[in-house]
Amino acid sequence: MTEYYKLKEHEDNCPFKYLFRCPVCLAWKGGVEDLKTHLVFYEKQLLLNDSQDYDLFLKETGIEIFKIMEELYVLLHSYDINSGRFWFTLKYVGLFNYTNRRYFKLTLKLNNTEYHLKRPVEYAKDWKLNKNSANKFYLGIFNKNVSFKPVNVIRFQVSVYFRTPIFPSNIKTSLLEDVTCSVCNIFMQAPIRQSNYGYSMCNKCNDKLSPISEIRNFALESISSYLSRWTDNENYQYISENLIDSLECPVCQTYMSCPIRLCITGHSICNYCESILNDTCPVCRKEMREIRNFALESICNKIHYNCIYADDGCVIVSLSKDIVKHENECSYRYFLVRLKIPTLAAAGVKN
Repeated sequence: MTEYYKLKEHEDNCPFKYLFRCPVCLAWKGGVEDLKTHLVFYEKQLLLNDSQDYDLFLKETGIEIFKIMEELYVLLHSYDINSGRFWFTLKYVGLFNYTNRRYFKLTLKLNNTEYHLKRPVEYAKDWKLNKNSANKFYLGIFNKNVSFKPVNVIRFQVSVYFRTPIFPSNIKTSLLEDVTCSVCNIFMQAPIRQSNYGYSMCNKCNDKLSPISEIRNFALESISSYLSRWTDNENYQYISENLIDSLECPVCQTYMSCPIRLCITGHSICNYCESILNDTCPVCRKEMREIRNFALESICNKIHYNCIYADDGCVIVSLSKDIVKHENECSYRYFLVRLKIPTLAAAGVKN
């Protein structure tokens, strides 16, 4: 069974699972690493770096390719010269499960003014810019003291940020408590069973019950497998990718929070998605029941996150269920820095 879970973990993260078309020629198709090689070999002059200023030539459709920390990102943008409307999105070329942990900040610079916009990245399933769902910006804000004047080029910069959990110093010991059998108090390994009352137990204790439970707890099994390989010399703060995989809802791909429900097979679903699924698990198509996953809920309640606008000045730290709501309302969501306020006289406009 251990080999099975190792194989499944590999298959879920295999770089050959996802194929991408070249965003330039649209003809070539391959995996992530092959796409990197293809772009470096054929389109090296197009690759840009993050946190550097470049000229963005505004046109009806545009594309910029970034290689950031050995990952590929593609900025798609569109501009309406008559209205000054600017649409944009940054697409991530990589594992789908990692998309929701990445955010980007687009910095636009014009007329001695900077404007920062931080948004989630999108998964690169295609190279289309949907104006209905893309980020929108009005370039006339740079000339808010005068009437809008069409522009053809603007300076810009792209930076990528990762949503990473804030672990307490005793996180390993704390997680071990949650992966301890509620009956015999021994560290559990797959298969881990789930009672109808929401408690987890090892397979040996489950076999002694009448009737026995056939419900697994796959998320807890994944965490158990990870903890069993977690050595004491690892830096807990920077090894979160594998651990928080298990905290993602398979439907909306966001981090789960209380209450967390289970299907009769053992897949964990967030409370919001469970409420709209018509009692059917989206993973195995089996029945959803009112079974809580108390162990996973306990783990989620131990992990906090910084607001994604922390580098802009926000100091809010909260649980996953609260931090996303805060970010949608955060006062730092739109961040304007006016380096030099242009006067009407300087702009050539008479009072």
